[in-house]
Formats: sequence, structure tokens, C-alpha cells
Amino acid sequence: PFVKSLQWAHEQEWRLFREHEDNYLYIPCISEIYLGINFDFDNFQRISEAIKKNGRDIKVFWTHPKPNTYGFNRVRIYLSE
Repeated sequence: PFVKSLQWAHEQEWRLFREHEDNYLYIPCISEIYLGINFDFDNFQRISEAIKKNGRDIKVFWTHPKPNTYGFNRVRIYLSE
């Protein structure tokens, strides 16, 4: 999960991994978060709360592979208030 194929290098994405108990996420440059196919949704509540505490409009997407391609589909997840 920490290694990305060179085919996607043009995206210049950052991968953020954090294990912390404060549930606070403030990084002004983040505008979208993509949850990969191996994301453990048991952690989603914690992430959702951290995003809400941030006070910014951060879009969250769940991604899953497109059949027979190297691409992916994304589905927007709307956070409840």
C-alpha cells in the first residue's frame, strides 16, 4: 500500500498515513481524499470526524478498479453533519 506504480507518477499525489489519538487533521493543501480498495471502513468514523473538525470542504471518494483496465472508478462519499 505504500508503493505506487510508476504509471501513475504524473498524478504527483501525496500519501498520508497517521496513527494518532487526537482525531485532528489540518493540512491546508488537502482538497480531496481517496480511499483505496483496501481501505478498512472500520476506521471511517474516525476519519470522518477528523475531516469535520478541520472545518474545510474536503471531498472524500471511495475508489474501486475498472474491470479489465488499469484505471479506477470513484464514488463520492458525503459526510453527514
